[in-house]
Amino acid sequence: MNIKVMTPYINNRMIRIVSLMILSLVCIVAHMSAQTSYRDYIRLGNQAFRNKNYSKAETYYRKSLEKAPSLEAFYNMANSIVYQGQDSIAVEYYKKALQQEASKIEHKAYIYHNMGNIFYAQGMMCMKSKNPNSQEFFVKAAELYKSALRHNPNDNETRYNLAMAQYLIKKNQNNNKDNKENKDNKDKNKDNKDKDKNKDKDKDNKDKNKDNNKDKENKQDQDKNKDKDQDKKDKNKNDEKKESDDSKNKKKQNQNQDKQDQSIDDKTMIQLLNSAQQSEKNVQMKIKKTENGHRRGLNKDW
Repeated sequence: MNIKVMTPYINNRMIRIVSLMILSLVCIVAHMSAQTSYRDYIRLGNQAFRNKNYSKAETYYRKSLEKAPSLEAFYNMANSIVYQGQDSIAVEYYKKALQQEASKIEHKAYIYHNMGNIFYAQGMMCMKSKNPNSQEFFVKAAELYKSALRHNPNDNETRYNLAMAQYLIKKNQNNNKDNKENKDNKDKNKDNKDKDKNKDKDKDNKDKNKDNNKDKENKQDQDKNKDKDQDKKDKNKNDEKKESDDSKNKKKQNQNQDKQDQSIDDKTMIQLLNSAQQSEKNVQMKIKKTENGHRRGLNKDW
């Protein structure tokens, strides 16, 4: 089945009318855009912020700043950036807001208060993660809260936040003090333990040295006793040798004496024999003489 397409008839006049209408609409939009002030963009940004569309709110605030820098635009833009989790960038826009003129002094108090909240939140995050830098954030937050109170002394919320920051500062100081004391005690205990360990080691070394010295002394005593025993043996040996030599010498002397005595006895006997023989000769001679004398007497008597 064929489908027929019907083309509408448009003449040149109608085309010109439509073109003029589109051109007029563009001019109206451009005019309206040109008439939108920085205040209008701030209102649009605030509406998007209330709807929690923080990215869109940031875009409107940027457009407002392009039109004219203002404290309100910088401040609201910083707030929208905080809700997007970009604290460091938000702080820079808060600082720019402080450089603008404020219609009310309380406005700058709001800026210091919000900056204090950023540093307070960072301090809490550090505490939860046990980061030692939390103290720095609480100190900075306390300074900003004090600045806010100088611009608006009646702000109870800021006063409460300052009290909390000061409480956490003191708490951290006590914790740091306790941690330092615990660390010092731990180090002291470690030193004492090392000292005791070294003392025990020294005692062991001393006992070991004492045992070594005792062993050495025992060895020396043994060597000394050994030397004594050897000396005694040598002495006994020498004594035995001396005694043996003395005995030999004595025996020899006795033998010599016996020989000498025997020699003397032999000589004496020879002498005695000789003497006896001589005596006998003398006696014989006397006998002969006597006999001769008797003979001569008898002969004479005859």
